[in-house]
Amino acid sequence: MTKIAIFASGAGSNAQKIIDHFRETASIKVSLILCNKPGAGVLQIAENEGIPSMIIDKEKFFRDDAYTDELKQAGIDFIILAGFLWKIPVALISAFPGKIVNIHPALLPQYGGKGMYGQFVHQAVIDHQEKESGITIHYVDDHYDHGDIIFQAKCPVLASDTADTLASRIHQLEHQHYPAVIEQLLQSKITYISRLRLSFGGQSLRQGYGGRSNTQYLIPNTFPVLTNSLQFLLLLAGSIEAPIYHTTAAFIPPVQC
Repeated sequence: MTKIAIFASGAGSNAQKIIDHFRETASIKVSLILCNKPGAGVLQIAENEGIPSMIIDKEKFFRDDAYTDELKQAGIDFIILAGFLWKIPVALISAFPGKIVNIHPALLPQYGGKGMYGQFVHQAVIDHQEKESGITIHYVDDHYDHGDIIFQAKCPVLASDTADTLASRIHQLEHQHYPAVIEQLLQSKITYISRLRLSFGGQSLRQGYGGRSNTQYLIPNTFPVLTNSLQFLLLLAGSIEAPIYHTTAAFIPPVQC
């Protein structure tokens, strides 16, 4: 069984949708909820659902072991950020490489970074007169809203929109897609290869190395599973640029709502 920990800071609507989605799934379980705000709604959800919860102490989170010992003792395999507003420390990223994902309420790489959360994001999108917004599900690295993109879904921005009305539409996308994408990530056998270039017939599947690019999805759904042996052969042939690390993931094409 794959055990999930959810990190959240607020009411926990995404956490509830994730819990509901996996309630009858034998192979995946929400086993722990961590929150940095005493009294947040997500803690009541944890109590109602009978899921162990933990209040995060800021000093321990940023200057100690970032709760890696507690997560390991609980047997946690994968971490989901669901409205968690603190930057994830390197200690936690190192302990769970390629196993932490986040959802952002905009189409990264636009409208991301420090301070870009909640209503601030939606107001910025409206102020810049964007025609569309959406959600981005991505892996977490040591920069705000920067890790490799897994999935995006879009929705229109209406001329009459306020930050609240746009937020409502974005929440619908979050609730619709986040649990399903998590499930596909955890059940897929595609190997995740971070920040690399694959090229066949002179055409790179990822344009460039280690940063943002026009190609936002590392490996399409139709791409075959890469075994360690195949990766070794590709590396010898010069078709792969390292570094490489492995975990399980899926790469899902964007959708339009």
